Amino acid sequence: VVLQPSDSRGNPLAGSEAVHGTAVVVDGADFDRVRAAIKTKYGWQVSLIGMFGKLAKLVGKDRISDSAVLITLD
Repeated sequence: VVLQPSDSRGNPLAGSEAVHGTAVVVDGADFDRVRAAIKTKYGWQVSLIGMFGKLAKLVGKDRISDSAVLITLD
């Protein structure tokens, strides 16, 4: 993957530098570790988003799911 600071349209910010790395979609224990770290950082907001996900399932938008991607920089 290539990461670089950008504006809201995805245009790289002038003077910023790109960094390269590897991205891996994780599950199992790695997913649980990422989820716990997010919950620690964002607290009640994670629960609120989870409630919106449950509401979406009730109205037929059941394709929503969680995922985690670990990025290791080169």
